Amino acid sequence: MAGLNCAKSHKSSIFLVILITLLMATLACGSTAPAATATRRPTVTMAPTPTEYEIAYADAINHKGARVILQGYIATSAIFSCTSQTPTRCYIEFAETTNSDPQMLLSIAVSGAIAPNTMKALPEEFKLSDLLFYDDSSQEVRDGDFVQVTGRIYLTEARFTSGFDAGTPSLNVEKMVLLP
Repeated sequence: MAGLNCAKSHKSSIFLVILITLLMATLACGSTAPAATATRRPTVTMAPTPTEYEIAYADAINHKGARVILQGYIATSAIFSCTSQTPTRCYIEFAETTNSDPQMLLSIAVSGAIAPNTMKALPEEFKLSDLLFYDDSSQEVRDGDFVQVTGRIYLTEARFTSGFDAGTPSLNVEKMVLLP
């Protein structure tokens, strides 16, 4: 009987050793659950903000498509022209000084309401003195006012009825600030 107890004890010991070995092997190998993987955060690449720079009037033709800053005088007492497409834009002569001939044009959007960087819509019959513009803060700008204009330079196409020569530099008004 003592031999039978010894055999039971020996079987229990072997069972215990096997159980501990399996438990240790399981712990050594890790769990069977899928391991968490690090997720990369998406990166955001911002488009570069176009940098505007001040240029000389005489050099405007060499900056086609560039975003530039020019200071000068609105000159509506001469020739101006408006497009018939929607949105309507008007081309106004822009002079470097009050005594100089206009060397370029401002291309400005027309609006029926007071809106920044636009020209007030004109009635069917008007005088040149009716031309009114609004700067970036919606302040009124009139003929002869000194302004700083930010925008892109384009070259005009032939405009037989307006008096502008083809290739005249045109500054597409994005921002206009009335200066003292």
